[in-house]
Amino acid sequence: MKKINRVVLFGDSFIQGTGCFHELMSDGKMVYNKFEENRDKRLRNFQNEESWGKNIKKYYPNIEVLNYGLDGYSNYESFTELNIYLKNDYKDTDLILFGFTSKFRDFSKSQKFVWSIDPNSGFLHDDNPIINNPLAWEKDDYYLNKNYFALKGYNEYDNSKEEQKLTKKFILDYTNFIHNDIHLDYIAKTNYLFLQHWVETYDINFHCFDLFENYVFGNIGNFSINNKIYINYNNHRNESLLNFLIQEESENPLEYDTPMKVSYFEDNNSFENVENIRNTNLVHPNQFGYEKIVDKIYLDVLSKKYK
Repeated sequence: MKKINRVVLFGDSFIQGTGCFHELMSDGKMVYNKFEENRDKRLRNFQNEESWGKNIKKYYPNIEVLNYGLDGYSNYESFTELNIYLKNDYKDTDLILFGFTSKFRDFSKSQKFVWSIDPNSGFLHDDNPIINNPLAWEKDDYYLNKNYFALKGYNEYDNSKEEQKLTKKFILDYTNFIHNDIHLDYIAKTNYLFLQHWVETYDINFHCFDLFENYVFGNIGNFSINNKIYINYNNHRNESLLNFLIQEESENPLEYDTPMKVSYFEDNNSFENVENIRNTNLVHPNQFGYEKIVDKIYLDVLSKKYK
């Protein structure tokens, strides 16, 4: 068993702890304090502790928990945080837990195009959404019948009608005639391949997992993916932590002494609700859900390797 002194977390809103309620009423209703934005430091500190912090300390009471998760982060923003931490603060008694978010968020971060080589684009105004988030976000943005991505945000920024027309037409033509998922899969597999070699070469205390959809989907040729590192990898179906919670609640409903059924998800969403709306709206765990997630990670992996 390896001795650890810190747990260091990287990822998006699922790692930040988005979804934690501030009060549970006697009727089971979840109450949330209002903040101007999801990255408010006070909100983040509360969510960090209520989600991962206190549940990790349940098993490792004397360690420090550092949480670099941030609402809306792409994998590349988390990779940047990971690089900074490794360069400036890494200790060999640290345990690193990395949550993969949707690889569709990575498009704008992993590649540069003619209009985005320089942050001060000569082609587009600085507040054009395509500058910071071009072409890809979540998988459902590509369902052209809904025109979801093309309509979202591009009618809201205050620039010329010509630029709005250019942007929306380009987005629709790109999604219709060019985009496919293969290059995103290629990049994800390349990133994971390096991470596994890095962990195995230097015996790093590092484990990663899919938060709500597959990061690596399918096999990487004949390369053997190490399930002790990538702990919920499955080569033919989604085994994400979100899927785990849906399955867990469907089989073992949460018992709580209130008139309203309390679930593992934010805003009193039931697992049926989450299953039905997951393709159009991302639902986060609440405190009960995060506790279940940490319990699973501990029992499946951490309890067998760290003290």
